[in-house]
Formats: sequence, structure tokens, C-alpha cells
Amino acid sequence: YITLTILATGTALLWRKPRRLAGIVCVFLLLSALVGAAQILPAVEYGRLAVRWVNAENPVGWGDRIPYVVHENLSQIPLGILGIAVPWFFRNSNPFLGLAALTLALVAVNRHCSWKVFAAIAAGGLLFSLGSFNLLHGFLYAVLPMLEKARNPSMAVVIFHLAAAVLAAMGLDSLLAGNVRPRPYLRALVVVGLGFYAITAGFALANAATLDGWMLLPALVALLLAGLLVAMARGRVSRNQAVAGVLFLVLFELASVSGKNSPSRLDPKATHHLESMAGYSDVIEFLRRQPAPVRIDYDDSLIRFNFGD
Repeated sequence: YITLTILATGTALLWRKPRRLAGIVCVFLLLSALVGAAQILPAVEYGRLAVRWVNAENPVGWGDRIPYVVHENLSQIPLGILGIAVPWFFRNSNPFLGLAALTLALVAVNRHCSWKVFAAIAAGGLLFSLGSFNLLHGFLYAVLPMLEKARNPSMAVVIFHLAAAVLAAMGLDSLLAGNVRPRPYLRALVVVGLGFYAITAGFALANAATLDGWMLLPALVALLLAGLLVAMARGRVSRNQAVAGVLFLVLFELASVSGKNSPSRLDPKATHHLESMAGYSDVIEFLRRQPAPVRIDYDDSLIRFNFGD
């Protein structure tokens, strides 16, 4: 995350006036060193003594370079960009933003005067997350010191989310100020909504499978958002009501993703590992009494939960 933050900050600095660049860089480095020292210094000391498992054949030490094949395997796939609007459509890291928030971000790009720096950061984070599918990533891996330690390029999606959230807020401000012409967005939303319905239905029928509700979510949100913009354009709802409706759709989409991994403790299918963990409580207590550090080997065909934690 430190590496990704530095890259994102560097992207933002490119938009500043050259005469201010040196001062901004110095202040940034000083504050980063002061704030991060409590974590960075112990991490450096630990890193020199430890070995790290990185999805390679063998663990690596501080002076070993993480093979690029690890970065390649942990890159986001290009098709995963659709996961910005389609829930659970990704590899390694979830880029989901939701169609409503994505539309607000596009409104900011079209109508807000301060969109460029955040759009650049969002695009940079998204491109970096593609890893080996992006030629620039391989170049940065080769020339930037320590970048090879950031073995999971797909995690750069957090930089995309950070900037996209700011853009969505700008779009919401534009909507509230009445600076949005609904017509261009209406056409796009209707096409996207009907297109998702048609593609999902055709795919399901061709494979004799049931429709996946998660795949239909962007279709539903697109048509609802289009209807909300029509109502606002015709004066059926006020700007405040339209903003409230858009915010509801944003939260509605996010809840479909954030809630899926939070099942009820009463669901036996979701909590069966808890019972297995309880069966090893004596082993856990024995290990906790041993002088640290402790490393163990166990049969993961018998212990299916994360025994390390």
C-alpha cells in the first residue's frame, strides 16, 4: 500500500505547477517519513530477518527479487474491468463501484472543473491493477526500486476507488446544483440496462441455466437511474429528491456486495468452520504457550480453516 500510495501521489503531483513541485515533494516525503516511521522502521528490520511466501515455488528473502510470474498471476484480468459495474466479476481483487456511482463519476468528468487530477489517479490505479496485461507495469517493475515487492498489482484498485469516490461526490454536487443535462445519460443508461438484460437472458437460455441475480443488478439500477433522471427533467421530483434517490441506488448496489460475505451465524453452511476451530482449542492453547516465534506445519485437507490466524 505504501508503494501504491507513492505512485498515486506522484501522479497527482504531475498536475501541479513545476515551480511548486519541488516543495510539494519535499513536504510529502517529510510527512511520510514522520508519520510512517513507527511502522516502516520495524517493518524494514523484520523484513531483513524474515522470509516471505509469495505464491512462488520457494520463499524469498529481503534481497531476493519477487519473480514477475507472481505479479502476472495476481494481476486483474482485462475482462475484470466489467466488474466495476457487475458484482463478483473479477480476479484477485474486487473493482466493484456500482453503476450509479460510476455514472456520478462520469457526470463529474463531463461537468466539473476539477476532475482531471482525480480522473488521472483513477485511470492510473485501474491500469496498474491490470499488471502484466499493461505494458507500463512491466516497465515500472524493471526500473523502480522496491516495486517488485508489491506482488499483487490487482490491489491497486484501492487507488481507483479512492479517486472514483471523489469524482462521484463531484458528480453528486453537479446534480444538486442543476448543472446536469439528463438526455445524454438517459440514452446510455437505457442501452446499458436493456443490453445487460438481453446478454444475461441469452447466456442463461443458451446454457439452460437459471438467471444470476447478481448479473441483473446493473440492468435494474441502470433503468431505475434513467427513470429518476426523467422524473427530475420533467419536474416530477426535486433536485434534493433526485440526489436522495441516487444515493439510495449507490448504497443499494454496494450492499449487494458488502453484505454477501457477512452471513448469519445461524446459517450452518456459513459457520461450519467455527465448529472445526473449536475442536482444536487445546492445540491452539498449547501453541500459544510456546516461546515466540512459532512456525507449524499442518494438513490442510483436515484443517480447512485459517489455522494461522
